[in-house]
Amino acid sequence: MKEKSIQLPQLNLPAFQPTLRKKEEYAEIFDVFRKKWVRLTPEEWVRQCFLNMLTEKLHYPPGRIGVEFQVVYAGMSRRTDAVVYDEWGKPVVIVECKAPQIDINEDVFLQAAMYNKHLRAQYFFLTNGLVHICANISNAPHEIKYSEKIPEYSQL
Repeated sequence: MKEKSIQLPQLNLPAFQPTLRKKEEYAEIFDVFRKKWVRLTPEEWVRQCFLNMLTEKLHYPPGRIGVEFQVVYAGMSRRTDAVVYDEWGKPVVIVECKAPQIDINEDVFLQAAMYNKHLRAQYFFLTNGLVHICANISNAPHEIKYSEKIPEYSQL
């Protein structure tokens, strides 16, 4: 299927040529991480483009990225957009993606922080495809360093 037949939001991320297909009611994108077709929503487009940037430009090993990792918080099941693991299988990054029209604000940070109560990752990457924030969660109490630059995998 040609990408031109499906409207995709313009993002502040490197060009990406995914595998797409059109269903009668909606479009789908092939998620190489989950190895299945998923509905192409604006948030999914951001997730796929951001994860593509991590693997293709910043050298994150695809095998160390988990998509829609289930977390139970306060008795409720939630799913992270993505988790990046280190070589020992410990979560090191929580990725939280939003659709381009959603602001990256304190609510998005708090959502990632809620997941982190269980995962204990050192970094949060927050993105809506237009704005990208890296929050480095220090072991020191109440110390968070923010950056608009997402580090390469070797810099984690």
